[in-house]
Amino acid sequence: MKRKIEGIGWVSACALFCAGAVFLIGCDAGGSTGQTAAPEMPEHDTAAQPELSENMEKQTAVADVDSAPDSGQDGKTDVEEHAGSESKDAVTSERAQAQIRHYYGGVLSQITGVRKLPDGDLDTSFLDDGSGQMRDNRFAVADIDGDGREELIVSYSTACMESMFERIYDYDPVSEELKVQFTAFPALTYYDNGFIKAEWSHNQGGGELWPFTLYRYDAENDSYVEAGTVDTWDKAISETWYEELMDGAKEIVVPYQPIGYESFQDFTPVYLKMLAEEAGKERTDTEADLGLLILEEDRFLDAAQKLLSEKYGVTMEQPDPNFEEWTVGLRDGKELFAFEALNAGHISYMGEKFKDVTIFGIYPGISVDSAWEKLKAYGFYASPYGEVENCLITGEGFGNISICFSAEDHVVTEITVGPYCAFAG
Repeated sequence: MKRKIEGIGWVSACALFCAGAVFLIGCDAGGSTGQTAAPEMPEHDTAAQPELSENMEKQTAVADVDSAPDSGQDGKTDVEEHAGSESKDAVTSERAQAQIRHYYGGVLSQITGVRKLPDGDLDTSFLDDGSGQMRDNRFAVADIDGDGREELIVSYSTACMESMFERIYDYDPVSEELKVQFTAFPALTYYDNGFIKAEWSHNQGGGELWPFTLYRYDAENDSYVEAGTVDTWDKAISETWYEELMDGAKEIVVPYQPIGYESFQDFTPVYLKMLAEEAGKERTDTEADLGLLILEEDRFLDAAQKLLSEKYGVTMEQPDPNFEEWTVGLRDGKELFAFEALNAGHISYMGEKFKDVTIFGIYPGISVDSAWEKLKAYGFYASPYGEVENCLITGEGFGNISICFSAEDHVVTEITVGPYCAFAG
């Protein structure tokens, strides 16, 4: 799956109101870059946006992110086929929604784990000097533009004024692309008619009205375009314009949450369990699947050892008294399983197939092609970080799973599986 982050599309033509009160920026649809410059900020301007921490729903300038580093969540899983259509209307199923949230969980994992966005770096100076914590910032997952698909809103304020932002990301599970729909200063109000009111970070005019720019959602280009800018307010001219433009629109209450793992910890498990239920419909041997225990049990190593010892008579031993985290499972003197309680824990299954024991449907002795086919049904895809050929993951964020196996003559000989996150320390 290719991974791409697109910037904001072209801006449609706008009107110009004179009389010194309202200024609606004219935009050239043919020649616009899709980027609106932020108002210049005087070096010692004291009229800065007040009390950001109490109202973080605001922004100022659109950032156009054209090329992104090949990092971050890479949701390379099969999506239900939607014949001949890549529109958003085709991906409104429950599974597609879960897959989108799973992807956003990867983006949030990257932010919390390594303090990076999928399309650039974060200003972490306030975090590094102890002036703030990551959870002081906020995110929301909601269909903010009303197109039937949820977007990810990231509101970042623990930075110097010019580095603060609120950004709307949109992930399309059909095209497998992440797009930046909108970026501005985090002083935004969202409306149910697709408009965003973006207050400026500074009030250069010094008047009673705080300057703002209005943006509207352009469904054809799946982005926000500028509708007008107000830096002073003449009621005789501008109130009618504003009321007609908003047409009774209501403010959206955005479901913001702190940027912390506890806020998005369910995104990945919900998706992986959904895939497991679908894959399990074709199976009759799931009761002894050690991989599924990772999805179902907090202490999956203990659960796996208990299952093997009580149901199959596998003997558990710790061969090295100085390494209590390592346990092996033996049957008739053969070492068939190994359990390592480090780095979130791993299970190894080796040598030959034992009874009906599997790991996500695969076992020693299965062909490599069959192993890949079965693993794909559970959401696995080739890991971009794998040091060996047959290394797969379900995603890059917290709560995912990795599985690697060795093979001889195109037959699997040993399997290792465990929790995974590309951004974990």
